[in-house]
Amino acid sequence: MKSHRPPSSTGPLRMALAAALAWLVGAAFPTEARAQMGSDSKVSVKAVPARAAARPGDRFPVAVGLESAPEWHVWTSASQAKALPAGMVTFDSAIYTEIAAKEGSASAGMLALDAIQWPAPHGVEFDVGDGPQNFAVYEGKAIAYVPVSVPADAAGAVTLELEVTVQACTDTCLAPSTIPVTASFEVRADAPESVT
Repeated sequence: MKSHRPPSSTGPLRMALAAALAWLVGAAFPTEARAQMGSDSKVSVKAVPARAAARPGDRFPVAVGLESAPEWHVWTSASQAKALPAGMVTFDSAIYTEIAAKEGSASAGMLALDAIQWPAPHGVEFDVGDGPQNFAVYEGKAIAYVPVSVPADAAGAVTLELEVTVQACTDTCLAPSTIPVTASFEVRADAPESVT
């Protein structure tokens, strides 16, 4: 005689349990506490243009500074992870540091995001199960330089709107955060000449 089992309902049950757990976590932690669990609780970002005033047609960098809390780091950029110094490796699940123009930003066309000069990576030794390895990261204060090209017909105040995505880690990683940051300068014909 065959025993009869009811159809498995573990799929919907698991989904219901996951939803209940998410609700409980949300209810247990106020909005301010949940926000502190993101990488922006351990990393600050600022952007400073090399020039306060520029002429139409000028080119100059905007320094994007990343500052990680003590004992925390962020992963390198994806482009830099492709050509690391000897002895450094990447973490397969890394959320790489990224600098992007805010979607819909009027100044996005001034940014040469494919030509960012990233800071030199630093190695952090950690064992994720394959023995100690030297992972490439940015620690402490790190500065990336984003090239800016001012259009020939530009005039007046310009605000560059950037979004910097980071994932802060120590022996564990926080949820990634996308941090908005701006850099402002004035475009005028009588601005001092660029020395570059």
